[in-house]
Amino acid sequence: MPQDVLRVKRRLSLAAVAAAVGVLGFSPGAQAQVRVGENYRLNSDPNAFRAKDQVALAINPTNAQHIVEVNEDKLEQQCEGTRSLDGGATWSEAVPLPSPASDPPFGGGCDMFQTLEFGNGGTVYATSANNRTGQSASMLVFKSRDGGLTWDPGVVAMAGGATTGATGGPSFGSPTLTVERGAGTNGADRVYAVARETSGFDNRGRTPACPVASCPSVRMAVSNNSGQSFSAGVIASPPGVSIREVAQPALGANSISVAWRTLEFGPNPATPGALIGIPEGFLQTARSTDRG
Repeated sequence: MPQDVLRVKRRLSLAAVAAAVGVLGFSPGAQAQVRVGENYRLNSDPNAFRAKDQVALAINPTNAQHIVEVNEDKLEQQCEGTRSLDGGATWSEAVPLPSPASDPPFGGGCDMFQTLEFGNGGTVYATSANNRTGQSASMLVFKSRDGGLTWDPGVVAMAGGATTGATGGPSFGSPTLTVERGAGTNGADRVYAVARETSGFDNRGRTPACPVASCPSVRMAVSNNSGQSFSAGVIASPPGVSIREVAQPALGANSISVAWRTLEFGPNPATPGALIGIPEGFLQTARSTDRG
């Protein structure tokens, strides 16, 4: 059969398929339909040159038109937040999430890890890991009392150590949180803050790769007063297990659970006799039945 005839037949076949898909897409009985609404530019930043990362969104459980967004502004090296009251069509001007007052002060950067949660009454909580000059990273929790329009200075949920590097710590990364609305003292929000904690561990092929005393672990701290203060962090992961990433905690009927991926080790080809982290690992989970 001539090639031009084949091409015509192929085009007709594709057109028929496209027509069938179009009919199914608008058919009331069609299965597994996907509907995507109009996209809106997050126009909260007047700067034409933008550099945004680590975006998180949360929808008010009592008002679906109320959306809050947080992200890292790489130009200013700070966390910032904005809100929409019309389902994302327009956004308030982005404002910084101020770090807590500290001496030495907290430095730049923003490790949000895409965590943003609504509490009671339009309160919103966000996380960041940030370090003070010459010190390891602390886990910070930020709170907005007006639905994401403005933000209070952050609160240190778990404090970093006095030094940085392979011999320092503790140092907190991959911060995340979950809010149990109204479950705290006198109806306050209970906030579960979780992060990956490292103490003197650099993931660069030390031998042994993960001494029990310095394995990266999962830490959880709890606030019963809407994030004003937090309990001392407790270890959720077992000893001798090296932690890579931590998932957002999940609330059960009478429990709180957290999951993570382990960091496995294999021979380091660049350093005979040493070990190096490899992508393979296990997924593990732990549960607390006494509120963390």
